[in-house]
Parts: sequence; C-alpha cells; structure tokens
Amino acid sequence: MTGGVDAGRRGVRTRVMLPLDCVETRGDAPRDATRTAATLDALKASGVEGVMVDCWWGIVEGAAPRRYAWEGYRRLLEMCRARALRVDVVLAFHACGSNVGDGACEIALPHWARGVEARENMYADRRGSVTEECLSLWGDETRDARRGDRTPLECYRDFMRAFRDAFERFMRVDAGEDGPTITQVIIGLGPCGELRYPSYRASSGWRFPGVGEFQCYDERARASLAYEAAAFGKPEWGRHPPPNGPDYACDPEGRPIPPLRETSASDDEPEAKRRHAMPHVESDSSLTSASFSLAPECATRNFFATDGTGSWDTPHGKFFLSWYHRELVAHGERVLEHAAREFRGVDATLGIKCAGVHWWHDHPSRAAECAAGYYNARPSSRSTADVLCGCEPAGYSSVIDLCARFNVELTFTCAEMRDVEHDDAYMCSPEGLFEEVVRCAAERGVRVNTENALARFDADAYAQILRAYERHGAATMAATTASEDATANEENGSLRSASSDETTAPGSRASFESNRGVRERVLGAFTYLRACDALFEPANFTRFSNFVRRMSEL
Repeated sequence: MTGGVDAGRRGVRTRVMLPLDCVETRGDAPRDATRTAATLDALKASGVEGVMVDCWWGIVEGAAPRRYAWEGYRRLLEMCRARALRVDVVLAFHACGSNVGDGACEIALPHWARGVEARENMYADRRGSVTEECLSLWGDETRDARRGDRTPLECYRDFMRAFRDAFERFMRVDAGEDGPTITQVIIGLGPCGELRYPSYRASSGWRFPGVGEFQCYDERARASLAYEAAAFGKPEWGRHPPPNGPDYACDPEGRPIPPLRETSASDDEPEAKRRHAMPHVESDSSLTSASFSLAPECATRNFFATDGTGSWDTPHGKFFLSWYHRELVAHGERVLEHAAREFRGVDATLGIKCAGVHWWHDHPSRAAECAAGYYNARPSSRSTADVLCGCEPAGYSSVIDLCARFNVELTFTCAEMRDVEHDDAYMCSPEGLFEEVVRCAAERGVRVNTENALARFDADAYAQILRAYERHGAATMAATTASEDATANEENGSLRSASSDETTAPGSRASFESNRGVRERVLGAFTYLRACDALFEPANFTRFSNFVRRMSEL
C-alpha cells in the first residue's frame, strides 16, 4: 500500500494539504475544531484518500527542549481516523512565513534554537545576512547548551523518537484495516521541508525568476570549503565562496530582474504566475552580524554567465558547485540515518521532499537549481579529471540515489505547471524537469509522489496533472530484490539491510507487501496544495471533485 497506488490496484490516490496553522501555536488543540471537522467532511465527500499535515518543531517543542506538546496533533489525527482519512505527516524542522504560499502564517523555530546566540548555526549569504528559516547544515553536529546540550541532529532525532512514542498506534495496521492512519512520515530537511538551501528567500529580496544566492558564507561553511579545497590540492579555492556569485533578483548573466507588473484578479494571467511575485520585505532578523566573514566586494554577479566571464564552467567553479551539492546531500544522509533507526518496524513509509526549481532550466548553467544546491549544470566539456574528482553534475540524481539507499519515497513539486505558462526569456521548463526526475527515479526504483507548487483552481492545472499521470501510468520502477538491497546498503554504509526485522523498515516496499521484485508504478499519490476558502467555493470545489474522480479512474 505504499505511495498512491497499490500493487494490482488501479487509480491514483489524491490527498490535500491542510492549512499550515491547523493546530494552535500552543500545540494543545486543533485550530477551530468545528471548522476543521467541516473541512475534513467536505474532503472525504469529494473522494480524496487523505490529508497532509505539517507537524511544526516550533509548536511542539517550542516551550523548552525535550518538552513536547502533541495533544493538538493527537486530536487532529483522531478526527482523521474517525473519517477513515489517511494522513501524511511532515516533520517540519523549519519556520513558516517567508515563502511563496505561506501567506500570513507565521511559525518560528523554537526560541531556544534561534536568535542572536544561534547566529553561527544559521545560513548566511554573501552580505552576512542570516535567515532563521532553518538551521544550517554546517552546524549539524555542533552542541549548544540552549538546545539542552544537544546538536541539531540530536534535536531532530529526539523529536522523531518522541513522535513515534506518541503516535505509534496511528502507524500500525489494525485488524480489519487496509493500512495505518499515518501512511507516511516525511522528514523535513530544509526550507519548506525540502532538501535544498534557502537560496530564494523572499524576505531578502528574491523575486521570480531570480537565480537566488549561495548560502555558504557562515564561518562553519567556509571552514568546510577550505578543508575540501586543501584536500583537493587547491587551497586557494577555499579562501572564500565565489565573490561574483548571483544575486537574489538577477538572471544567470548577472542582470537585474525587473519587478513583475502589477496585476489584478480580473487579469487573464494565471493565478500561478501572479503568485510568483512576492513583495520585497526587509529582513527584521537581528542576526546580520559582522562576525560573519563576508565575501570580497565584486562589481559583477556573473558567476553563471555564458559570455566567457562566468566561473561556473571553470575547474574552480565545478569544484565549488560540486562541494556545495555534496554538503547538501550529506546533510540529508545524516538526518535519514536517524530517521531509519527511529521509525524502524512501523507500518508507515518514510519520505523526503525536494523542490522543483524549474526557472533557468534551459540555461546551460541551470543557475537557480545550482544556487539551491542541485548541481545540474551542463558544462561545455567534461574531463576524466571531473569524474575522478567528483566534480560531475549530479543534481537531482544524487537526491534520488539517497532515497534509494534509505528506501524512502520522494515528493516532488510543480506537477501542475506547463512550460507555456512562463515567459520564454526565463528559460523555464517545469515539464522538462518533471520528466527528468521521474525518469531517474524509475531507473533507481524510487517512488515519486507529486504536489502542485502553487495554489491553482483552474482546469488547465488539473489537466496537466492528469496528463502527467496518464503519460507515466505504465512507467514502472526498476525491480529491487532483497539481495540487491543488502549489497547496495553494505556498499553505502546504510543502516538498512535485507535481513531480520529490517525488511519491514519504514519506506521499504516490504512494509505493506511481501512482493519484493514486483515492478510498481513510479508515480504515487498526488497531494493538492491546499485546503482554503477558495478551494471550497462551489465552482472550484466541483472542478476539484471531478479531478479527484478522474485521478481515481486512471
């Protein structure tokens, strides 16, 4: 029963994200229980299979380290169970309020994990501006008395352990049921819960389709870069990150992105394109600090330029982008090692999210993806040295390999987007990116669950999602045998094995079925973003219900 399609069962399961603030900030109750009940009833009547819920670190453990407030989420899960609605839970180790789609919802990290005292554990851009959206991966193993004398990794581990202790009964299959209430636990790995860097922060002036900025200017990141450069035999490459790195609101050639024109609800432009335009908001963080080593001043932002002045296609640039990407994937591996231990033996799968960074996809540098940590550039030449030194672009394929090693499912966005909805000048290709990810996942035996990236209620968006599932309806994942799993896990040092009770580890397809080796469809469930007043307007809800029915018939 993994993902959205059972073996031998036709139809795609549709789920709906609940509002970001569906639980009170004290963590003691669902927000407006009467309204929540009505929402769940309406969703059940529409035919959806379940919902997705963000379980916020800042709400549950916000009062003090190791003091967990689960009651609000427990009551919400009981409401879902009473209606036979399945639940995917996102363990949200990030803050809410600074991204497209967050709206007016503001949920911070726990107070004891942020603030001036925590600035060295936050991502910093080239100006030394720090974001409190999530903790920096370069601080994963740094201990802090404010966190209860724990490292961030230990905080995540303890949270996962406490979650399992509180909700294990919801992750078990009871007699007479065809699956648990909690069908998947999605492990948050960065901003928006996604395995990426916070390179396109609206609070720092990003606007679509800006490339974004590298987020590796804090002292620990620079120390890591210096170490890797010295080990590579090029210590001069580790003195600082690229001084000509991109800006939040520039194109790959370094030219400023003009603000998008003002639009109104009466315009013909799709809602998705309007929602890309985020106003510039000055950061109110108190963390901008001279203690950060800033990049040398540089008049140009041409790191990704293709006119011969860019650095991305040079040996130095390739080394930097590869290091930046490897550090991101290593963070995912460190967190998933804990997740594999803490959720071993439950009847729910594990999952992670990664972002569909589709703008500048058709630019040779694929600059926005690289800034977010997905090194997908298309260099003008590839040498044996690039391969031997690990400097080849690996982008999303490394993330998918990570999923394969830990038997976790991948949730990927932008399923609703079409290339033609975007200005040709921005070289967007959400469809091309989606195809790449699905194809790579199929080859590696990884289930891909999908989401829409932006709130959409129009027929074009639903038609695009249906086309994607129809196109890949017959696409299957590469079969994996138990012995192959064991070999791969041993080679990669994974915690998983194909022996003893680990054959029923969360995320493995053996969690619900014993048909190891059966080829399954690569596309799993679709999750709609999100339950809101606009969705339940009569015309919109009728259109949505028809879409759910058509998905169930695929």
